[in-house]
Amino acid sequence: MTGVLIATLVAMGREYGWLYDRLIGLGRDVLVIDRGTGEPGVSYPVNAPDDRAAATRS
Repeated sequence: MTGVLIATLVAMGREYGWLYDRLIGLGRDVLVIDRGTGEPGVSYPVNAPDDRAAATRS
């Protein structure tokens, strides 16, 4: 099972990092999507960074 985390990482990166670590620890795959427009500044991998996610907005 894959967990999907969708967040504005510039604001909630630390909190989502905690959740990311818990899911990885449970053996889950995790897909991280940053919906913000700033630099997330997180140490875990972001699968869809802000520039790719922002391009999907209308």
